[in-house]
Amino acid sequence: VGCAAGTATLRYLTSHKLIERSAEMGRLMHEKLQSLSSMHGVGFLRGRGLLAGVEIVRSKGETFPREAKAAEEVLRCALANDLVVWPNVGHVDGTLGDLVMLAPPFTVTDSELDQIVDRLGSSIKTASQRLNDSTNKDRQVDAKRERTKSR
Repeated sequence: VGCAAGTATLRYLTSHKLIERSAEMGRLMHEKLQSLSSMHGVGFLRGRGLLAGVEIVRSKGETFPREAKAAEEVLRCALANDLVVWPNVGHVDGTLGDLVMLAPPFTVTDSELDQIVDRLGSSIKTASQRLNDSTNKDRQVDAKRERTKSR
C-alpha cells in the first residue's frame, strides 16, 4: 500500500509537471523577493526553488543580539499578517544570526507570491521598528545604569 501511494504521488507530480512548475515559480519568487533586498532590516536573500531564507539584520552587516529574538518577532508580525514563516536562528556562529524561511506549496500562484512578498515586507518593517525601538530603550537603560554606577 505504501509503495502504491508513493508511485501514485510520483505519477501525479510527473503528469501535472509540478516539478517543472515548482522550478519556474521558485525563480519567480526569488525575483519578487529581490524587491526586499534594499529594505532596512533585510540582509541576504538566498534559496533554491520554492525555498527561501531572508536574513533579519539591525543594519547591513550588523546582526541583532540573540536576546532580541529578531526572527521570532518577524514570525509574530507575519502571523498577524496571515503569513506563515519559519524562524531560524544561529546561522552565523551557532548563536547569532536570525532569518525567516519561506516554503510555499508547489501550487502557489503568481498573485499569491505577490501577497507573500508584500506581507513579508510589511512584517519585516514592523518587526524592525519594534526591535530597534526596544534596542534603543535597552541602550538608554544601560547608559543610565552606567552613569549611576560611576557616581
